Amino acid sequence: MVTELRVTEQDGISRHNWPVTGGVALAAETVRDVRELMLLDAKDQRLTLQAEALSHWPDGSVRWVLVDFQTDLAAHETKTLRLAKGNAEEPPALGFEGIVDGEPLPRLATRPRIVGSIVRVVDADGEEWRRRETGPTVVERQGPLRVTVLTSGAVVSPQGERRVGWEARTDFFRGQPRTRTSFTYVVHGGEKDLVLKELAVVVQTETLQQAKYCFASASAPWGSEMAPLRTSSPGAIIQTDANESRIEAADGQVLRDQTLKNRGYIGVESDGEGLALGLGEMWQSFPKALRATSGTLEAALLPREAGSDFALGPGLARTHTLILTAYESPAELDELMTGTNTPILPQMDVEDWNRTGVAPALLSPRDTQYPYIEALSRAMFTGFTTFSTRANVGVWGLGEYNWGDFRAESYEARQVPDVYGTGAVWGNEEAQVPYGLLIQYLRTGRIEYLLQGLACARHEADVDTIHDSATAGEVGAQHIHSAHHTTGTITWSHMWTSGIALAYLLTGEGRLKKVLEETGEYLVRSSGRAEPGAFKMRDGGWLLIALCALYEALGDGRYLEQGKRVVGGLRQWIDQGAQMLLPPAQHVHTPVHLFIALTGVADYWRLTRDPEAEATLLVGGEMALRQGRDEAGFFYVADGQAYRVANRWPTCHSLAVLNALYEITGERRWIEVGVHQARYMLRRLQADTQWDKEDNWAQGGIYFAYAFAFFETAHQLGLLTDIV
Repeated sequence: MVTELRVTEQDGISRHNWPVTGGVALAAETVRDVRELMLLDAKDQRLTLQAEALSHWPDGSVRWVLVDFQTDLAAHETKTLRLAKGNAEEPPALGFEGIVDGEPLPRLATRPRIVGSIVRVVDADGEEWRRRETGPTVVERQGPLRVTVLTSGAVVSPQGERRVGWEARTDFFRGQPRTRTSFTYVVHGGEKDLVLKELAVVVQTETLQQAKYCFASASAPWGSEMAPLRTSSPGAIIQTDANESRIEAADGQVLRDQTLKNRGYIGVESDGEGLALGLGEMWQSFPKALRATSGTLEAALLPREAGSDFALGPGLARTHTLILTAYESPAELDELMTGTNTPILPQMDVEDWNRTGVAPALLSPRDTQYPYIEALSRAMFTGFTTFSTRANVGVWGLGEYNWGDFRAESYEARQVPDVYGTGAVWGNEEAQVPYGLLIQYLRTGRIEYLLQGLACARHEADVDTIHDSATAGEVGAQHIHSAHHTTGTITWSHMWTSGIALAYLLTGEGRLKKVLEETGEYLVRSSGRAEPGAFKMRDGGWLLIALCALYEALGDGRYLEQGKRVVGGLRQWIDQGAQMLLPPAQHVHTPVHLFIALTGVADYWRLTRDPEAEATLLVGGEMALRQGRDEAGFFYVADGQAYRVANRWPTCHSLAVLNALYEITGERRWIEVGVHQARYMLRRLQADTQWDKEDNWAQGGIYFAYAFAFFETAHQLGLLTDIV
């Protein structure tokens, strides 16, 4: 057996032949060809498996495999399956139909019949852009259970400006009456914002006589539910903010004032046959509108019902999930759409994850002798994943461009508009927020960490990353924390890829892979022009962490080649005293920057076992012990009068580095030093209960994800009890 996989139904509905897709980590030398893998159920019956290698170990064996299969699940049921080695089996590839060049959604064989689909753009003057360009159609993935087809295009302004591009990745599933499309719009060209009144995906259908319309069910935080609304009146569901939605007839009459979170779908039906269009995360990414008429189904991603124009920054993108399905009854449709909003991924127990060696082993939450650590981590991560109930208020942002990001309140307080812009400052996933949430998912298997982690990774990939620019060389760069997400500076030293990379390896999403490739090109190109002396402090460490994550996801050797240059620059900086410049112009030793730098070196060493990286870790670790601790033995920020304070930032990174030093040397002293640091960190976090403050979890909480591997090592050595 290779590993056990669990699948769990979490929405309280029954699922038949339900598609399951997800990445599975494999130990080195397990398989070299994914055709060697088979999937068995509890009765040792072989299930049809579609498998694709996502990344490889240096020896060529598969490191991550994307698996597709289908299964039946009763409400809240968990099934355990076994991934094993066996004789290759190659079922015929699934076919598909209905894809038309330049159309975002397929023409399914439904009633009403689909006659086409378009991307509609209306500018600030109320003029609809009618000129459209068609891009190539590409089959990105084709197996016996799922086919992914990419279509693309652009909408051109009356002045001939190609300002709105789009791409749509549509999944077809064997035996399923629905498709799932990942639709991305991208703002192209220009140096000024593009101002629009509306951007919508429109499905054009045959006109039905005496049609019925079905509008989505809704829920409230306090548990009340509203069933789907079925009526003979065409109309729209309008989500105005996180808690305000209504259903309006075409004449403007309010059919239902929900003031709730709707589940995001509409349908049109006749004689027991219907066609529905669904929109994922509709209430989180407000404003939105779903409209139904006798001849169209529309998903307005930027709806005119918002009552104000939308200013879109150049290079900005946004991805939405669109579901197109046939249905026979409103109850069937409601279950199907409820299920598609909660993905089912194959899950490994953390003990099986640890045996793969893909990353340092993580402390299992089933080690119940440490309830203190688990209770604290649950409190922190639950705080991180609690959504704000009002628009743009609180830690987590909600709305089209804010969903998946957090308010960086400490940067707002500094009031430096020439650096951060004016207005609410957003974190732009600084401090590896999506990575921390996804690591917690891998530890616990809890779906809320997966959903929030994926939302963060997708936001970072789309909104925080530049996808088109009038300035040469900016594509693939990320804006640092800034107002409106897109007003911050860009630099190779302040970018994050670990969360996007892990999200890609867990899901296989083509959009995430494309953005990783863009970011990788930017980092290699921009940092490649820098001299080795520029790779110092946290700047070099963050760059190295980003390059290593890119290599793990994409396998491009250029990332490791550039990483080797960064290791050399960091070693030079350490040999010169690992110093930074502090006011009023004094060079001082800085443990926090040293540990961030060494975290990157540790990532590089684990991938390459490079002797120079190993030596750099040893030299830097010894320096930190000699120079970086206060009288109580805690690592501090920097050796300057105003900066010589211990805090969580160096503590969390120090645990990752100390764990790597133990791996290299086998010397318990590194873990003993870390136990002393961890005790301080945990007590600081316990004393600070204001989880809604950005500093607490960006610098303390999410970095806590780095500590779980250290905790596992301390547990194995019998030292973890000293922390608690």
